Amino acid sequence: MPNDSKNRIMIPALLCLCLLFFSVVFQITVCADTGPKPSLIIDFTNLGGEICYGTVLSDEWQIGPLHVYYPEYEATRLTFVEGYESDDIPEDFESDIWSAFVEFKDPDGFHFLQLWTNVSEIGGIHWNWWAPSKFKVLLYYPESGRYAVSGICERYAYDSYYTIDMALIDFSQSDTADGTVGSIPSVTKANPYPWEKEILPLLARISITIGLEIGVALIFRLWQKRTLLVISVTNVLTQVMLNLVALNINVYWKIWKIKYQYVRNYLMLEAAVFVVECIVYSLVLNKFTDKRHKPWFYAAYSLAANVLSFVAGILLSYVIPDIF
Repeated sequence: MPNDSKNRIMIPALLCLCLLFFSVVFQITVCADTGPKPSLIIDFTNLGGEICYGTVLSDEWQIGPLHVYYPEYEATRLTFVEGYESDDIPEDFESDIWSAFVEFKDPDGFHFLQLWTNVSEIGGIHWNWWAPSKFKVLLYYPESGRYAVSGICERYAYDSYYTIDMALIDFSQSDTADGTVGSIPSVTKANPYPWEKEILPLLARISITIGLEIGVALIFRLWQKRTLLVISVTNVLTQVMLNLVALNINVYWKIWKIKYQYVRNYLMLEAAVFVVECIVYSLVLNKFTDKRHKPWFYAAYSLAANVLSFVAGILLSYVIPDIF
């Protein structure tokens, strides 16, 4: 069979096999690639002098590594405190605050996923790990034993920004007889949307992805300057389209409205990026290399680079969650 005919058969076959691989891998976890994770940023104003801790209640029992505590299973206990190293958390502090949030029973059935923040010190709640789509804000004041809870909110963008004025929190119309549960009357969306806060994380993700792709390219002996330039430009274009257009804009305008649809579509787009890379590399890179390679070679390179990026995204999301 002529080489051209073989290539016409091999390219689609390799792409199908690679897509099948990614479809299986993506079903295992939603934190694929060094792409972003949905986040929820809530800033507080007029904090006052009383110590306050805050969390976000979810309508789901589990999101990513976070889940509800089950008293009959002590192994389900987690401790995530924003702003503290685990070794620096006093035992009584951890136990008291954690217990207070666990004991709170939300009338709408929303759940505490064992992640909380010292609002008095940090000035907000920065939920960078798989933020829930529907949520309520819950505050706890340990000095008085009081709570304050908001109404049901819905994350309006992939990275959603809100503000809460604590001076407006009302304890006069509490649902409890002892007045220990107040109301947070307003969780205000950031307006206009702070696009500038997305730029640095986007650039960081693109830089990490390009660095990994180039590192794999060197292993595959693709070290010509123009080859590395093509790889870099391709990744910049695909990552910008994926992160900025496909994720932020689509979710911001609620084009993907079905629950978890953004996850499914994001994974499909990641697979599409992989296909685009395979095609571009197969058609372009042979023009700049000293040795011509078969299409399967570039498919293998792209697969290796994406798998490495996949693993790096999982690991780095725990180390530096602010950019993911």
